[in-house]
Amino acid sequence: MNQAPHSHLAISLESYYSALRVQFAQQPIEFLLTDDFQVVFERMVDSLLSDEDLLLRYKNLKDGKRIDHLFGAPDAFRGNRIIYIGDSKYYKDPTQIATQKFKQFTYARNIIQENIYITNEGSEDAYSRNYRDPMSEGYNITPNFFVYATVSSNDSRSGLLLEPDTRPPEFSWHFSNRLFDRDTLHVLYFRIDFLGLLQFYTSTLRRFTASFEKLRGTSRSLIQSELQRYLACTYDFYQAELSDPFIIEHFKALHGKIFTSPAIHPYYILALEKAYTDENAAILSLFSERQIAYHTLQITDAVAHM
Repeated sequence: MNQAPHSHLAISLESYYSALRVQFAQQPIEFLLTDDFQVVFERMVDSLLSDEDLLLRYKNLKDGKRIDHLFGAPDAFRGNRIIYIGDSKYYKDPTQIATQKFKQFTYARNIIQENIYITNEGSEDAYSRNYRDPMSEGYNITPNFFVYATVSSNDSRSGLLLEPDTRPPEFSWHFSNRLFDRDTLHVLYFRIDFLGLLQFYTSTLRRFTASFEKLRGTSRSLIQSELQRYLACTYDFYQAELSDPFIIEHFKALHGKIFTSPAIHPYYILALEKAYTDENAAILSLFSERQIAYHTLQITDAVAHM
């Protein structure tokens, strides 16, 4: 595939508007033409991943920033619904992605804070109650992903538009070995097949709903499973039933390392970053000394073990 970038833009815009003409063939319609290809690309990725209700609610943040993509799905432990936060860009040169992480971390902090506002106002919803545990002051993992387009000459696609990028996830923290801290954030990267996305989008506008739902589901599931795979490689997870007095007594040692939510309480998830072997051994010894039973948790089926 040796077409110039402008050729892909022309093909995309023509297909985009041709599909709209098919959808609205029986209605008068006006088009506002734009040379901002990112708007068209964002719209196509939205059709694959985003939930319209979450976009209406959170896309335009109070600090003036705009989030590209949002969808609701079970968290990394498959126990609670949480908001997956995404951004996307069509980069001719993927090395331009280097500064993307700073925007992504800001988006995640904003979404966390928006849901804390809701909780503090006493009007919790299906998402806000899953962001913070008031007893341990632990914060749930906020899924964060970035999608960039590629145009490949390889036509042997597996049917998936998304695939994990080879670059390692970005990782930001304030305190080490505290996964459940609001300042511990991660960004996963994905490539998307541009021509496949274009075909999907134009088919969606023609209301091919069966393929639409299937590809939407598999794309979201890929993001979820990649988050789990990354976490399982970086952390050891355990589960234990913990009392409030125990958490209060050992708050400093446990802060940022444990989390629970309505779906799994009174069980807590303990996350220990693999690199900190001495600190982790001390935490597990504390459990043993207090005769608190704990079990290794495979996060791919966390709820089944509760």
